[in-house]
Amino acid sequence: MHFTSVEVQLILQPLLLEERAPEITMEGRQARFLVHGKVPICRGKGTKHRLQLAVDPACGWGGDDVYPGSRVYAYWQDAEEASRLKVELLPTEPEQDGTQLISKAFEVVSGNAENGDLQIVLQSIYDADPYILPCVVGHFKLDDAGAEQPEHWPVIPQGETIELAVRLLNAQTKGPADGVAVTWQKADASIETVLTDQEGWARYKYSPIKAENHPVTAKFDAPYNLAEGQRVFNVRAIPTVPWQQFDFFLDGQPMDMTTGFLLLRLGRVHQLQLKPSEKCVLIGEEIELNWEMEGAEAPEELEVTPALGESEDLTKEGFSWEIKCLSHFKRRIAINLKCKRLSRPLDFAVMLQGIGSMFIASPEEQQEALKDPTKIIENKLFYVA
Repeated sequence: MHFTSVEVQLILQPLLLEERAPEITMEGRQARFLVHGKVPICRGKGTKHRLQLAVDPACGWGGDDVYPGSRVYAYWQDAEEASRLKVELLPTEPEQDGTQLISKAFEVVSGNAENGDLQIVLQSIYDADPYILPCVVGHFKLDDAGAEQPEHWPVIPQGETIELAVRLLNAQTKGPADGVAVTWQKADASIETVLTDQEGWARYKYSPIKAENHPVTAKFDAPYNLAEGQRVFNVRAIPTVPWQQFDFFLDGQPMDMTTGFLLLRLGRVHQLQLKPSEKCVLIGEEIELNWEMEGAEAPEELEVTPALGESEDLTKEGFSWEIKCLSHFKRRIAINLKCKRLSRPLDFAVMLQGIGSMFIASPEEQQEALKDPTKIIENKLFYVA
């Protein structure tokens, strides 16, 4: 009697998955989407994911009522990279040889090392080409940890920008979520994308397209978030150069403040007025005038009523002060105007109109002064016998 051995080799078609995406859940929450077609693995110390593959029955890997399906080895294509990223891949119902039916779920345990790409290799115990499943490790569950917006309004004619920022944390580690894309949508619907930095901040320099109040929206999303997150920033801008927000009057006469100085006369009481201009967008905002000088809080050479240094809300009527010049200046004296809506204070020097602008009194003015010694005739020199 002769026995002949027969070797049967089962050859399978390449693995096919159903059109629906592989089901990946993290701590019971299913990913809402894949990341550029890759399975999302969220960074976190010991965070567990459950990966379930939907095998197309036509390929023969999945099995049926009689055939249990193919057992597979599942491993990282780049073991060194997986070790660097501190990510593990484990079967949930393994055989002694480490294989598992492909219909069973696999467990992915993540660490919190870095972001990166990995590939899972699924190798059938039968003769079939290995299947490569792309994965990506990153911050895939996010918390909004706050926002920043400066108080000042950018000046459009000067090309000023304003920095808007949102901070994102990894919801698993509670640490900064770096490398996350945040899209910034402007009022004209155009979009720009900024990545978060090492501290989780996405900082966007915005050039306003109009002065009126308008929204700029920061949007961010992650597979394990319940929905897209967003922050809306309401932005205002200043449509003119800063000085053109105000009208200044000295003794009732309009002043050109772009010259940068306020001209006073010795011994005279002047009236200084500040009013909002027709294009002013700062009505209702706090305005404060202060002395700017070295060595003293207020100059002894000048007397101002009411005193400078008090902040008040700008009204349509504006503000007014009495300024009396008591003596020649001993130092540079300037006044600066502060408003939190301006990126920097405005300042103008106070200058004394001195001897160089005086003239010789006429004979008539000489006689007038002799009759009334208390009378002041401005900027005139008199002969004294």
